[in-house]
Amino acid sequence: MLWGRPAFAGSESTTTDVRPGVKYTHRVDTPPDLPQDIHILEIDLNNPAISFQTGLGRGVAVGRETIPTQADRIENSLAAVNADFSGFTGSTQAPQNICVQEGELITTPNFRTAIGISEYNEARIGFWNSTSPPAFSWQGFVRDEQGNKHGVIQQNQDLNPGWLCVNTYHYAESHLSRGGEFEDEVEALIDQDGTVLSIHDNSDGIPIPENAWVLIGRTTAGQWILDNLTVGEKVVYGRNTAPDWREYPTLVGAG
Repeated sequence: MLWGRPAFAGSESTTTDVRPGVKYTHRVDTPPDLPQDIHILEIDLNNPAISFQTGLGRGVAVGRETIPTQADRIENSLAAVNADFSGFTGSTQAPQNICVQEGELITTPNFRTAIGISEYNEARIGFWNSTSPPAFSWQGFVRDEQGNKHGVIQQNQDLNPGWLCVNTYHYAESHLSRGGEFEDEVEALIDQDGTVLSIHDNSDGIPIPENAWVLIGRTTAGQWILDNLTVGEKVVYGRNTAPDWREYPTLVGAG
């Protein structure tokens, strides 16, 4: 819900009950310095008929789609609001913050505000991965059978030298991993039970099944994959935030 500045003497507004639990207000402020055309949607989180859902552009993390067409694809949708922030540079222009859709972690948190809706329709707004309360920290890691451990920086987002990251089925429309977009990039295809299925050094993008994920490393992180993982062994992928992202089946970053 977004509010404009306080109403002025010249303000005109109308409020409509859209449906139980939802009110829409249109207000026009006409001060000479800065006229404003304000749209306000009030949602009663305590109304049991109200539910929330995370939408993804074309169903993936780096997909591009307008907000209205996303809303059209969701049955019985009433309103849609843009969320998250995508980078201006790079080939992917990946989202920069945490996203959870129907309880599944799509992207990981950054130093930006996000809003989470719990299964009880309780809202929480705060900075994920911040040092100031309300703080949501990110601790991602991969551990092999021998106990060797390496931090995971991001999921379905950008990849810099020295970073170990993850791509899932929801990364891109092609359902392919990044592939050898850069030199010294190594990828390991891993089943949902943690079994390493294949390892690829500077290859094309790997098809990612819905029940698998790809571990990607550049430079030193790529070498860590080559040095520590073998086909057939099992690895553990830890994805932890505090508070736990699993408590928010609907969770999006600020726009």
